[in-house]
Amino acid sequence: MIQDYPLYRVVFPTSKRIEDAIDCLSIYAECEIAKAYKISKWIKSRTKIEIPKGKELSFCSYFNAFPASYWKRNTSVKSVTLIMNVKGKADIKVLSTDEFADRSVLHTEKDFSGNFRFTVSLKAFENGGWIWFDVKAKEKTEFDKMFWAADVSDNFGHATASIGVTTLNKADYCLKQLKNFEENFSELKNIDKIYFVDQGSENLNDYKGVKEEIAKLDGKVKIIKQKNLGGSGGFSRGMYETLKDKKSEFVFLLDDDTFLETESLQRAINFASLCNEPTIVGGHMFTMGEAPTIHAFAERIRRDVYKWGTVPGTEQAHNLSLVPKFLSSTQWMHRYYDVDYNGWWMCLIPIKVIEKTGLAIPMFIKWDDSEFGLRAFDLGFKTVSLPGTNVWHEAWQGKDDAVDWTAYYHWRNRFIVALFYLDQKASLRFLVDSYIWTIAMAASMRYSVATLYIDALNFLYNDPVDLIEDLEIRKPIIDKVRKEFSDAQTHNLSEFPHPRYKTDNYKINAGKIGTLAGLLFGFLHQFTPEKHDPDGRADYYIAPLRAHWSRMPNLDSALVASNATDKVSLYKRDRKKFFALAKELTKLHIRLFRDWGKLHKAYSDARFEMSSVKKWKNLFEK
Repeated sequence: MIQDYPLYRVVFPTSKRIEDAIDCLSIYAECEIAKAYKISKWIKSRTKIEIPKGKELSFCSYFNAFPASYWKRNTSVKSVTLIMNVKGKADIKVLSTDEFADRSVLHTEKDFSGNFRFTVSLKAFENGGWIWFDVKAKEKTEFDKMFWAADVSDNFGHATASIGVTTLNKADYCLKQLKNFEENFSELKNIDKIYFVDQGSENLNDYKGVKEEIAKLDGKVKIIKQKNLGGSGGFSRGMYETLKDKKSEFVFLLDDDTFLETESLQRAINFASLCNEPTIVGGHMFTMGEAPTIHAFAERIRRDVYKWGTVPGTEQAHNLSLVPKFLSSTQWMHRYYDVDYNGWWMCLIPIKVIEKTGLAIPMFIKWDDSEFGLRAFDLGFKTVSLPGTNVWHEAWQGKDDAVDWTAYYHWRNRFIVALFYLDQKASLRFLVDSYIWTIAMAASMRYSVATLYIDALNFLYNDPVDLIEDLEIRKPIIDKVRKEFSDAQTHNLSEFPHPRYKTDNYKINAGKIGTLAGLLFGFLHQFTPEKHDPDGRADYYIAPLRAHWSRMPNLDSALVASNATDKVSLYKRDRKKFFALAKELTKLHIRLFRDWGKLHKAYSDARFEMSSVKKWKNLFEK
């Protein structure tokens, strides 16, 4: 038996990370942004902090408090011990919460100096709760080598993982990640290989500084160049290479436009190694430009309409640096949550799971990570989104992925996942939801999106086993379709004459009844003749977040700004085009309802063959 094995080290962000985003400190120690500047001066190293006389600091924070309920519910760990070295004199208080965020003081030491240790049983943490410690320096005091420990078996600590990063023309992000790995190289001791699957038109290996950073990482990095097979193809390649290498017990999937908190690697490996059964361990996504903001704490799939979203009771975009939203103040963060899946921005998958489940469904992008979680669960493997393991990722708000070329994959892949599970009877609710949304898109003058939806639905009648053959050819087809529509083309605002009317970019806040009324009147508006300015001017300029599907159908034209660029697209109502699209969408949804039972059987029967290692191997080695 190994005693006091460090499961979670208490660490601080690197000086470079603090320089880039001082507000990131609030997820390591409880503090507002104003206090973060002072605290950053106390940090002496990755593991050491020197607190001035009379100053206090609470470690009730996302990254350094111990998420006791997750370890209690999933692992063999029965108790944890807080250990730290204290030079100076300090008051130390160990505290915990339950699922209701009610706190208890477990232990107090006054004027302590030396090697501190206190053990906490996990027996009471079945449904929720964290454990943390607060300190107050009675004189200038140094705290070092702080960690949460447990007793483990003699052979523990040898499990290793390989990292699979999928990248597409984002060499600058990859270079920053490589520098991050190099700076924290000691935290990669259980990492066998780091695969960068380069699917871009540019060569990552030729980017200035990449070769130099790779040389510093002691042979751990391998760049694999392949055609653009989307996220599913890139992540499947990382899984495949790890399987082929036969060294690692886990594969760690990571997006390219991220910055990883490298301590998360060892935490995830420790947790997965101690789980009672093979378990997928996901990390949380924080926003790159707003470092203390967590995107989602727990995610699920609605099984009636097959849409992903946060687990009820949790919140999105939660900023942990605001006093009312501190971990200690946020009641819902103290409950335990089961999840359906974890995003592949950061996710540790046991090789035992991949051997039974297969690789990703060849969906190119969208739904591949969530579908994998559902498929693994069907075979008895759960997913845990583990607090204290995180990555910073570019914000979704800077993308147009609901209305650009990715709309095709959103819709087609959502239907594919639904076809895996829903029988004929259960399909009606799903198809009604789909029909309303597709008609709303057509009425919103998003004719390119509605056309992509039609193409996506027609695709479902192909042999599902051949889905992998579509990976290399679909994107150029989508691009060709979009070229025919003005709403899919972006231009500088200066290229258009000034809109006819004063822009009213009011916030949509009409509630459900007002929203549905807006959609109803918008649908009736489609029956009226178009009113277009003879000088070619659009009626309005619309900000991207104001181009709501309950508002747009009531307009005749608009210049709609892009989320992703500083450009705009011309939306122009065409009554004939709307009714042609509406007719086709109606026929398709009726046909799909009629054929759903047959399609459900075809897709559910082919599910594991579609994602098989053999299928992917044939493509990779072709």
